[in-house]
Amino acid sequence: MESYNSIGIATITSRGISFNSLFYSCSRAISEQWYEYAKLHGETQIMVLYNNSDLSKIWIQLVNSRFEIGETDVAYLLVREEVCNSKLERYFESIQKLKSLRETQRKVENR
Repeated sequence: MESYNSIGIATITSRGISFNSLFYSCSRAISEQWYEYAKLHGETQIMVLYNNSDLSKIWIQLVNSRFEIGETDVAYLLVREEVCNSKLERYFESIQKLKSLRETQRKVENR
């Protein structure tokens, strides 16, 4: 059975969920565009639960708008390859351009 025994604070960055000098990701962060938001509006912090003896995953403790404890999502450790910052920046810019094109197409189709 999976379990956690500690509580910590992680930072949502444009590169992933940063915790203890490691980066994690989860499907919710991707689908809700947490990383893009961090890139455009700045980093934010979230509460995480973790197991001291196994940092291959962390549990993200979500809090609702009334500051009540909500759902918990599992985020998995990312294995980073060395990629230069200019490539990452070009990739991010390309994604933003594609999103803008898609939005423009939707507006044209809805006329």
